[in-house]
Amino acid sequence: METVGFASPGALRCLLIPAECVSLQEFSHYRDILKRVKDVRAVDLTHIPGIFNPQAYPQGYIFYNFVTRDDDADTLFLHDFEPFRKTSQVIGIAKWSQDLTDDKIRSMKDTLTKKYTNPLIHSMLIFDCPCDFSTKIADCYTIQKETTNMETVLCDVTSRFLSKFSTYASAYEHTTLQSPRNITAIPTNHIQLSIEKQRKRLGTFELNQEKAKQMQTKGRKLKLSGNFYLMVGNYKSALSDLCEAIYNLKAVNDYLWLASAFDALSLCLFFLSFIGAPFQLPSFVSIILDKTKDLDLNNLSISSPRPSLQVSASSTPRPSSISIPEVPFGTVKDLIIKIGKICMMYYKLAEKDGGDYLPKVVLIESILRYTSFSLLVESETSLNSNIFRQIIYDNLVVKNSIKVSDNASEQCTAMLRQVMQQNLEDISTTQRLRILSSIMNLYTMLNMHRKCAFIINYYLKTVNESDKSILLDGFSPKQLDSIFKSYALNYGIRLRSDDKLTTPNEIQVMTLNQIIKFCDKIDFNEGFIKYGSIILRDFHTLISKDEQINLYNRMKKKMTFVKTQPSFWDFNIIKNIDFDDCQKFIQNDHCSVYITIKNIFAFDIEISEWSLYTVDELSLTTVKCNIGKESIDKSEIIVIQSQAEIRLEFTVIPTGSGLLKIEGLEASISGCKKMKFNIPEYQYQFFKHKHLSIREEINDSRIIEPIAQHFEIPVVYKQPFLKLIDIQIENHIMLLEGEHRQFKIVLQNMSNVAINQLDVKFHDSTTDPLNTILNRKDIPVNEIYEIEYYLFVKKPFTVLNKFDMTIIEPQETFNLDVRIWGKKGVEDAKLVLEYANQNPENLTDFTRKLEIPVHISVYSSVELAGCDILPLTSNTIVSEVSNDSCWRYLEKVSKWGYQISDFCILALDFMNLSPDEVTITLQSLLKGSDDKDFQEGIGLIENTNEKTFVCTTTLQTRQNIRLFIPILKIDFDEDYLNKNIPSIRKKQFVCDYKTPEAEQRFIKHSFWYRDELLQRLRACWKISENAVSSISAGRSGTIDIRSLKFSSKMLSTIAVEKVSLKLNLQDQSDITVSDTSSVEMGELYSVTVTIKNSYKKPFWGMLRHIVACKNPPYNIEKKVIINGVLQFSIGLPLSPGESRMFTLGVVFLEKGDYEWGVLFDELSGYENGHIEIKRQYLQQEQLKISVA
Repeated sequence: METVGFASPGALRCLLIPAECVSLQEFSHYRDILKRVKDVRAVDLTHIPGIFNPQAYPQGYIFYNFVTRDDDADTLFLHDFEPFRKTSQVIGIAKWSQDLTDDKIRSMKDTLTKKYTNPLIHSMLIFDCPCDFSTKIADCYTIQKETTNMETVLCDVTSRFLSKFSTYASAYEHTTLQSPRNITAIPTNHIQLSIEKQRKRLGTFELNQEKAKQMQTKGRKLKLSGNFYLMVGNYKSALSDLCEAIYNLKAVNDYLWLASAFDALSLCLFFLSFIGAPFQLPSFVSIILDKTKDLDLNNLSISSPRPSLQVSASSTPRPSSISIPEVPFGTVKDLIIKIGKICMMYYKLAEKDGGDYLPKVVLIESILRYTSFSLLVESETSLNSNIFRQIIYDNLVVKNSIKVSDNASEQCTAMLRQVMQQNLEDISTTQRLRILSSIMNLYTMLNMHRKCAFIINYYLKTVNESDKSILLDGFSPKQLDSIFKSYALNYGIRLRSDDKLTTPNEIQVMTLNQIIKFCDKIDFNEGFIKYGSIILRDFHTLISKDEQINLYNRMKKKMTFVKTQPSFWDFNIIKNIDFDDCQKFIQNDHCSVYITIKNIFAFDIEISEWSLYTVDELSLTTVKCNIGKESIDKSEIIVIQSQAEIRLEFTVIPTGSGLLKIEGLEASISGCKKMKFNIPEYQYQFFKHKHLSIREEINDSRIIEPIAQHFEIPVVYKQPFLKLIDIQIENHIMLLEGEHRQFKIVLQNMSNVAINQLDVKFHDSTTDPLNTILNRKDIPVNEIYEIEYYLFVKKPFTVLNKFDMTIIEPQETFNLDVRIWGKKGVEDAKLVLEYANQNPENLTDFTRKLEIPVHISVYSSVELAGCDILPLTSNTIVSEVSNDSCWRYLEKVSKWGYQISDFCILALDFMNLSPDEVTITLQSLLKGSDDKDFQEGIGLIENTNEKTFVCTTTLQTRQNIRLFIPILKIDFDEDYLNKNIPSIRKKQFVCDYKTPEAEQRFIKHSFWYRDELLQRLRACWKISENAVSSISAGRSGTIDIRSLKFSSKMLSTIAVEKVSLKLNLQDQSDITVSDTSSVEMGELYSVTVTIKNSYKKPFWGMLRHIVACKNPPYNIEKKVIINGVLQFSIGLPLSPGESRMFTLGVVFLEKGDYEWGVLFDELSGYENGHIEIKRQYLQQEQLKISVA
């Protein structure tokens, strides 16, 4: 960005114009190359005729100010006053090509000459020319590709210019110079007024009007000549003309031109010091400078100069006759600062005098030049090479802050305040921008960032509100970015994603919009993209959806013109990452990674060049991406709609085994640079705004760059792949409950890896409901066992040849023989094959799954509708005429030494729910089978003996039947019955303190008795093959009898008594009365009670006789005489296996039917005396007596 430098008036303004064959990018490149040649030495130039012959002063330098903006129209009124503002020459920039000829070069130059008529000379520079290329067109020069002849060419251009410039300067010898915007000469009354003022100051000296006009004209011409000599590097002639001009202009009080002459004199002294040339100042100049020690640049008096500063034309010698000692270089710095004060004083006098118009741009730029000079030399004792380099060559670079004294800082601030007090709106836009750039530069040097931000705001506003296209001359992207950075940081805007977050606000958005509008105005695409990205990254919630879309479209368009693409604006685009249920990958196999991506913006985003990346040496190849049913190849683009969240399935192939560490997704999104998006450890940091609704607050988030983390997943070595070849069964199977069917599954190992582990699991439509019930906490343990039984034991499938498949070789085909049974409630079922190749050196729990669905419908057949257990007593008589299988079996076992009372009758109610007549066969073993898998068996029990009970009957459809099965009572000791109910899942149960102890005891006892009963029973059904009209003819199956449940009465009936109570009636001869139905009234009888301990430990308790009369009145005391007590202790504890008999004498006084029973109360506390009833035992066979 062009600034007002102290040495700017000493440089030639040269306009660079690109030819039609040169692109803007190429033009920028050639312009930078040309700017490397910052000066041309006069000694390197050839002799030319005219007043500006470089050989006249070979120590001089010609400095160039290369610009790309033609603003002569804005400065035309100042060209005669300050000639350095005029564009002195135009250079066209062209590029060599194979078809470039002299005709084309001539055409380009003619076009340049016609378009720009004011410059003195028009030249063409052709870049990238081969060594053998040349042109005969005048003022057209070739520059080799290596630019080795660059300086030579620029010397030729300068020589050509000096020749033209000499002619141009000579024309001013016969021209009357006017002040800016003054067409006529200075009015006579104004000169007379000046003379009157001078007369008053001098008292005796009076200057006539003609003499004053001559001195004014001469002074102005000498001042202009001095400017010309400064521009061409002849500092000696410039010093002479400027000193003489000061003499003449001072004599007539021509303040405006006098200030400009002093301005040029300070630069002349600076250049003389730069080249190390000695110089002398006339005494009258020294006198003026010596009288300015007390002048304050911040508060200059605008009264007429004191007499001591006035120079008399008659008493002061001519400049040519003055001879004073040379000025030492160490004092040049102070001289220039003094001259600056003189300039400010005369500019203000000119402004007050009103005779000449003082252009604001002249005054402002003069203030800025001396302010920048004062800052640079403030800490230096003399002018050194570092100061020269900064002032002459680096005046276009924004300088870093420097250390200055408080006094110097206050003075510079005050001078800049004077500039800002001027009405800058009266100055042209280009000149205003140049001034504002200089003020920004100075405030930056003073480390006043807030003031600098104010100027930047003014600068941006000026450019943005301009109706014309603005071409900023001399700016660089680095310089602009530095300005924008300072401006943004002043408003708390974070420029880097890892900077500290602040609460977003509307002012920050306005600031960024101001910057991107400026960048758009000057076609600074890099800046537009950078600061537009900040808006999308941090402030997308503070702009509307339309503004988001508009900004994105403009950025996307500008991205095609820049080399470096921005980072995507949402670092947290990944919301989640997950894998398949296996949670393991397989080497060289396709695996799926699911990544959830959310687009928080109002526009669609495009993801390209996508792939997953890892943080270790284990490589990963990304193959494709699946969006629903659509498969996208790696070379294609994934489009995510605005404010949408989508779950992408990436197919990857691990190339090795071990621990894979996936860190995230690498991709280029919406034209941004390819970057890595990490798996987020956290999501967003939220901010609330009072002006936002609740719904908008939820979406208002500042995008934070997530902390890098990785997701680890093991990759197992190569694994086999199993393929289903055929299922030798119909598509849909219809089964009846309990029916079994076998079929064959054909499989093949399609890989080059053997299968050495194969597990078959099953799943059906009842699995999930049963699991749901199983997860409840309020289920008794016996019901849990039943659920587990149907889940893990009684499976719908059985593999018959499982043990034949130990190793399945690569490419081997094998058969799986499967049996399926009709399980109640099953609608669909499937086999799940889990297989793997287990490496002994690196064991893993990884398995692959192959699910084989089997469509099945199960219909009702025969169900167990109810059950009961009936007791048998020793008095039970088996009828000889009955052909019932139950009684025939009891008759048979009585011959084997068993008592009828050793058995009980199990009554089972069956219902036929099938549409056909069925034959039911029921088998019962005398004792429980030793086969652990007996309950899972199918069909009839094989290899039975004569002790096995068998019952067969026919049942019509929709009919019920009750079958009686004789069951040998079950003799379990107390320890066995009190065992905990097992868990098939091997799950430990928490102790149940809510259920009463008696109920827990009943649940355990009933479970073990029932389990024993199920180990004895088997029931099957079969439909006759002769049922030709039925689709179920010939079918058979097993009846599920696990639905039988015990009541407490049934439990006591089927169990062998642990405390045996037996009653007998004896006569006076102690002979047992076998027939108690004919007891005589009035006779003495004895009722004996025999108690036997079948426990494994002794017990103690009380016996109680219970007598009841069937006929009224029921008062037993008047009907029976009892010799003894009805309730008494058994005495000492009864040892295991011991029996003890107790006798009670009775006499029946009335006829009738009597029932005699006995109850035993087992007591605890025999040792310590704390007696409590432990449990009670009731005699099951009461003594029934009939008294005649």
